[in-house]
Amino acid sequence: MAMVDADWSIDRATGNIRYIGDDHNGASPSYATVIEFHRWLQEFADDAEFTGDDELDIIDNTPSDRSTDNIITLINGFNIDDGASEHLYDGSIIQDGGDTIYDGIVNFGNATVQIQIHQDGAVLSDDWWNSGEGGQHDGANDASVLTDSGESWTTDEWVGYTIYNTTDGSQGLITANTGTTITATLHGGTENDWDTNDNYLIGSPLNADANQGISHRFMLKVRADGVDIDRRRLLGTSRRYLNTYAEFPINGTSRGNNVLALSDTDDLNNDTAWATIDALADISNTEGLRLIDIYGDGTDEEYYSEWDRGANSINTFYEYTKKLSAQGTSDTLNGLNGELFRGLTHSFAHDAESGTAPATNDEYVWGEVLTRDNNSGTFQIGEAIHGPGATPAWKGRILGGTLAANGDLIVDIESGTLTDNDSFTGQTSGATADLNDATPPTAPTATAGMMRIMAYDDDGTTGNTYGQLLKGVAPTDNTILYEETTVANTITVNGSVTERTVSTPFSGQSTGSALIGAYGLGMEAADTSATDTFFDLSNTAITPPNNVTFTVNGLVSGEDRVLVTNSDGGSPADIDFTQMATDTTLSGAAETSVSINPAPGIPADTPSTGTIRIERDDGLYSRHPFSDRNLSTDTFTITSHDFSTNNATQPANVFVSYIDLLATSTSESFNTVYDSDRTLFVRVRDGGDAGDNEGIKTAETTGTLGSNGGSVTINRISDA
Repeated sequence: MAMVDADWSIDRATGNIRYIGDDHNGASPSYATVIEFHRWLQEFADDAEFTGDDELDIIDNTPSDRSTDNIITLINGFNIDDGASEHLYDGSIIQDGGDTIYDGIVNFGNATVQIQIHQDGAVLSDDWWNSGEGGQHDGANDASVLTDSGESWTTDEWVGYTIYNTTDGSQGLITANTGTTITATLHGGTENDWDTNDNYLIGSPLNADANQGISHRFMLKVRADGVDIDRRRLLGTSRRYLNTYAEFPINGTSRGNNVLALSDTDDLNNDTAWATIDALADISNTEGLRLIDIYGDGTDEEYYSEWDRGANSINTFYEYTKKLSAQGTSDTLNGLNGELFRGLTHSFAHDAESGTAPATNDEYVWGEVLTRDNNSGTFQIGEAIHGPGATPAWKGRILGGTLAANGDLIVDIESGTLTDNDSFTGQTSGATADLNDATPPTAPTATAGMMRIMAYDDDGTTGNTYGQLLKGVAPTDNTILYEETTVANTITVNGSVTERTVSTPFSGQSTGSALIGAYGLGMEAADTSATDTFFDLSNTAITPPNNVTFTVNGLVSGEDRVLVTNSDGGSPADIDFTQMATDTTLSGAAETSVSINPAPGIPADTPSTGTIRIERDDGLYSRHPFSDRNLSTDTFTITSHDFSTNNATQPANVFVSYIDLLATSTSESFNTVYDSDRTLFVRVRDGGDAGDNEGIKTAETTGTLGSNGGSVTINRISDA
């Protein structure tokens, strides 16, 4: 589509060139390439006299200059604004003598993909480039299907696209459409349905070129107030729930078109409705440095999180993390909106810690330190600052520091040379101050940025730092990092900084039955399985042992006494009283350790905590909770117990009572690490002295603890 005269105006006095046509979801918005825009201006510029609201003709200065068909410079005071930039594409617009630049973005991807842009530590809130079609629902209230009776769509032409209810803030993938209706399960809004006059947008990307595989073409402002916005760095993401996730960086835009390569497709391991996943209440995460023995060798590994997936499958956990970080989510992760969260991106060793140590989710910045006095007003993080002079002696952008009073600012200096006592001004806030530094920086900042700290391994004044880069470029050796608003708190990079591979989604990849986890993401050891893989903060692949569960079902809470032990293998089966034997005598008044004869020793599949039964000298077996069992030394750590009046003279029989309690629910279970198949003996008794006061015949059976766990169900027969 070429320039539409009626959709644009030119003001001779100000040089303002403005788009005045329909908005993106209006009846007939228009769009043009930057070269079409340039040609259109030149056509007016050679007219004898202007007409209408386009005040440009032969008496005016030249409005634009062409470097290439994709690079146009507005000169002599002519300019566009952000609204006008949304209706131009396929190149760059440079204006204000280079102080303002809009660069072109082109995405090669499927026609239905939706793109979000991360810029300067935030996800851009207005993603106008994603939606080119809209209207109003004119059907009934509380409808699950959109109706727009004025449309005449082709059946199923919108399947796979996203529809947005912009009135209630919901969205969903389109699964069917007729000429006048669209079917999609909405999520993320206040009602997630359609009411009469609700406004909608269809996620049909702007300025696509199907023949070239291009889904989007648009422009973004990358330079303002004479300073690049976050060094012209952009990150594109695609995160539509139910589809695959992806991201693609632009590490500094160039003039013309800059390429993204984002596409998505059905995620075969993500087919559960948003509402179902959103309703889960038993998945939780503990943030910060976590020590977890996922490997099961008795030595903890380090992670930046510890997830508890509750009673849910590992694939449901995967879907839950996709929901947390999906396009349009309101959830947060490590204090960031889930859509901005990427997981750990960088790690490094640090030293020279000063002040208060970083805490989980603190933000630290690095750049040039500007000490100032004569401060007036409050500076803003992210704003450009200009040094003295009509043509500023230097320019930069604020990353952090003390904003409202004399003190230090952390700044990314883009150009120029600083001199002590230089005055400088915030270009957004209007705040002013004077530089107070006898030895100010004299060159552009080498590295500058911002990181959210997600795990901090503190060993005093040294340690290791792990975080997500939010702005700028990674620090280098000996770079000082400052807490964003409390610059007295610092750490210094000690050695090289490692950039970590980011997983999309942040949790890793699901096979449907196992998780291949992302770098540093941890989980409760009991929630992992031998088919999972995790990567700790040393980036070592950790394969969990085969954690299995054995369950006794059919119980009555408060009535049934349950005992599960190793079977002696007899017929009928009985307790294996001789499963183990002590190799020291227990005779003290406060014994806390039970040493087991290493032949055969403590079985490898013994739970890490539980109970054992020990044969006493009078022939009875006492019950003892243990808090640890050391397979290397064949030792149980038990609750302190008095053996002085009734010893357990070695070799005293010992057996593990895997379940040994009064039922507190309709089922009882234990977890352990599978080693080999084990036959278990199960006994359940209810003497009739609790609950309904009706006893049952003793129930005895056996069950197998196998590589997938095991279970038995008790047949309760009344003994009344």
